[in-house]
Amino acid sequence: MLVGEWEPDTFVIGVPYNMDGSESRMGTQAMEFAQGLSEKFGLPVEPIDEQLTSAEASMLLRDQRQTGQRRRRVNKEDIDSLSALLIAETWLRGNE
Repeated sequence: MLVGEWEPDTFVIGVPYNMDGSESRMGTQAMEFAQGLSEKFGLPVEPIDEQLTSAEASMLLRDQRQTGQRRRRVNKEDIDSLSALLIAETWLRGNE
């Protein structure tokens, strides 16, 4: 299991909130997942607002494609990966 191999000291979880800042149905599920992780591994969980990260990732990837930095078509996995990176960067900036 990766948790045992990587030995993290915190989990960072993206939580999708509604545009008005209220918790969405998926946000509730994300927080339940986060609670389960914390209980199972005894580690703290840092929820990060992931609002608009998919839109930002899509825009960045499309720009890369238009400028020639990226040759492959943009797919959902690319967007999800870049969104995860943006969430991690948000957490890192807040914990410097």
